[in-house]
Amino acid sequence: MAKNNSGLYYKKDKKAQIYKKVDVSQPGYKPKYVYAPRSPSLLWCYSAQLSQEGVYMAHAYGDDETRLFVFNYDAKVEFDQLVLYRGVWYLITRVDTKDDYNGELFVYVKNAVGGKIPSEGEICEYNPSYWEE
Repeated sequence: MAKNNSGLYYKKDKKAQIYKKVDVSQPGYKPKYVYAPRSPSLLWCYSAQLSQEGVYMAHAYGDDETRLFVFNYDAKVEFDQLVLYRGVWYLITRVDTKDDYNGELFVYVKNAVGGKIPSEGEICEYNPSYWEE
């Protein structure tokens, strides 16, 4: 069988979830935030650790990117949102789209640390109203 070298578009064999920090505080009370998932189930994606050259180039521009995700999903994904992949939290540093209008999002991330990782009590159930603009 010939190996298919058609690119990363056909290697969507992994699943991850995108989370958005949402302010749900009541007026007059202290701020309260929850992390809302992008969809009710995990999203299919391609994921790869950046090569040493890619990590070095990101450092040259002041970024700490360590991994790339490609989601075939037309969603509003922004800088500073989170990706949960195989139990590890990543912070989105950059989002690119391809010029061929296929709806694929190239999401570059770095390892989330410290206060950026939500506690279990801060993660809420899927609610589409949290993602409406």
